[in-house]
Amino acid sequence: GDRVLVALVCRLERAVRLGDTVARLGGDEFVLVCRVEGRQHAQLVADRVLEHVRSPYTIGEHEVELTASIGIALGADARDAAGLSIGIPADFLPADLLRDADVAMYRAKERGRARAEVFDDSLRTRLLTRTETEQALRRALERHEFELVYQPIYSLDDGALTSCEALLRWRRPGHGLVLPGEFIEAAEVLGLIVPMGAWVLREACRQFASWQCADPGASQFTLSVNVSPNQLVHPEFVSSVRSILAETGVAPELLSLEMTERALLGDLVGALLALDELRDLGVSVWLDDFGTGYSSLEYLKRLSLDGLKLDRSFVSGLATDPADEAIAGAVITMAHALGMAVVGEGVEHVEQQHRLAHLACDYAQGFFFARPLPAGAFSEQILGATARATA
Repeated sequence: GDRVLVALVCRLERAVRLGDTVARLGGDEFVLVCRVEGRQHAQLVADRVLEHVRSPYTIGEHEVELTASIGIALGADARDAAGLSIGIPADFLPADLLRDADVAMYRAKERGRARAEVFDDSLRTRLLTRTETEQALRRALERHEFELVYQPIYSLDDGALTSCEALLRWRRPGHGLVLPGEFIEAAEVLGLIVPMGAWVLREACRQFASWQCADPGASQFTLSVNVSPNQLVHPEFVSSVRSILAETGVAPELLSLEMTERALLGDLVGALLALDELRDLGVSVWLDDFGTGYSSLEYLKRLSLDGLKLDRSFVSGLATDPADEAIAGAVITMAHALGMAVVGEGVEHVEQQHRLAHLACDYAQGFFFARPLPAGAFSEQILGATARATA
């Protein structure tokens, strides 16, 4: 790897002109500072770099092929020459230019790698939005801006309520109710996901315990809470779960923790240790959004999970797409063979419910049954209906 990097530096030096600068930031990231006459000129330099990087490398007896993703940020002179309308603050610093190039580089990666992208107004808006979100997130927890909603999960065998999933929402001032997809990644980057996750688990368990006290029938269903990868491998996570269960009085066997396949990609050893401790505690563990990640089937055998949640992308095509039905059926059969239950996510039509039942899926959730509801509405509409049906 070191020899490849040395060879790469030689290529980069040949790709630029005398007087330009090539510097290594660290790892496999480099910065090229070049005098250009505008956007088109910068693109030509980037294309030349990509061409030099792309040629095979001979390292000893091995031949190595590389590609690069390039982000371009233009300084004031180059922007003027290009006639770009990006508004540049008066206190703009070289570090800001480096940050802009970094943002553009990540857009190049998102769009398929082995390409160059120029930082422009759309990326500046995106960057400003991300910065504003991060600043607001830092204050959201202490200002009590987060809240939970609950979505029921039903048995496909007899239609009984079997569980409810606690889902996080952010009531951000001036923005209304914000879904997790718009802020969870930022929370992870900022290191806020651990205290945020602890708040979610404590609040969900507190509400669940309240339902159990108010209605003996509530003990017939369980609580499901999502866990992020950074939470799972945090040294204090399992002890935090144990403490919250003791504090709220919720029995461990009534709590299920859901994680995505992404939780396995980083620290697999740490994830396995945490899952073993959770099982010893008596807590159930489920794999969420199954089929959308990158974990191998080997992980399913090693993890000894309690269940899988079949992603909505496969459920949506049931009764209309034979491929989706074949995949869903194969996942359900495999899970049952491994001793795991299956929840079908995102059920929106009665046909999808019928097909899941035909495929022997155990449980289902989705808008067909109920949208996520605040605690009060869940008590009245879901638990109330269950109590009336039982009576």
